[in-house]
Amino acid sequence: MTPTYNDLYHSSIDLYMSRIEDYPYPSGLHLLTQWQAGDDEARKEMTQVFDDTIAGYFDASFSVLTPPDRVHSTASVHMLGLAVLHDLYGIESWAYYNSRKILV
Repeated sequence: MTPTYNDLYHSSIDLYMSRIEDYPYPSGLHLLTQWQAGDDEARKEMTQVFDDTIAGYFDASFSVLTPPDRVHSTASVHMLGLAVLHDLYGIESWAYYNSRKILV
């Protein structure tokens, strides 16, 4: 089901939704690299992916546990996430860790 947005950041006719299947390894890394290099289109795409993630469209994917024969890493991923949230939304780390409602 493709959602329609009804908030300040999306028009009601915006039918685009990010799909996790669109970012198989290594394409997600390529997007991240382009964003880090300052590419405006990559920044827009990253914002769309994060908007959709915050809206809950990837919750089902995130509920799938990593297989036990894979590497589990979180610390550096948290730092990367904070960097992205700061760049895309201006969220400071204090607000991220100390506020239940950081995005309105």
